[in-house]
Amino acid sequence: MKKLSVKNKIEMLVGRTVILLLESLIAMFLIFGFFWCIGLLLDWVEQSTMRTIFYFIIMGIIIIKMFKKELE
Repeated sequence: MKKLSVKNKIEMLVGRTVILLLESLIAMFLIFGFFWCIGLLLDWVEQSTMRTIFYFIIMGIIIIKMFKKELE
């Protein structure tokens, strides 16, 4: 197996660093985008009393189901 030169080692290190940074940026935008969409949804729900009541009923049902599953 051929030994790598210092130049090749530095290029590989820089390349891996750039790829890691790009992957981190993509993951960050996906996470922030998810929470931004949830924020938009909640703003839309809170604009109407009926939608807010409907939201709380659905969330209550989900929480009750989660508690039942945990207690089993």
